[in-house]
Amino acid sequence: EVESLRGQPVAAFCGIANPEDFRRILEQIRARVVYYHPFPDHHEYTSTDFRAIEETARKVGAKYILTTEKDAVKFNPNSFGLPAYKVSLDMEILEGREVFNQHVLNSKKINLFSIKKGLNKEQRLQTLKRALQSLGLKYKPEDKK
Repeated sequence: EVESLRGQPVAAFCGIANPEDFRRILEQIRARVVYYHPFPDHHEYTSTDFRAIEETARKVGAKYILTTEKDAVKFNPNSFGLPAYKVSLDMEILEGREVFNQHVLNSKKINLFSIKKGLNKEQRLQTLKRALQSLGLKYKPEDKK
């Protein structure tokens, strides 16, 4: 679907540590970025943010609103009147998969004991899901038979 964005006027926003990386990706796929709004990392979006993004996007002629996968989970796709999409990145390791996997496993451990004891079961589960998501993993509960 990247081809459908080539040359198209898009508005984009994100709240990630290195927002210029996201902008570069959009430029590499040759989307015509007519509006770009980087928010601080881990930004808690408000309805005011979404209204401002869409208002500006419309003023500058954007046909689509794009954001990162990380930010897409923070809003309802119906928050915008313009079509809004998340940009997903896939990575394929062609050589050294074992070395890469070992490095990731050694450097990105989740300390489950660091999840606060004062949280209820649902809050602990949400914290765990966010931690897994930050590693690009998804939580899938076991089927209990």
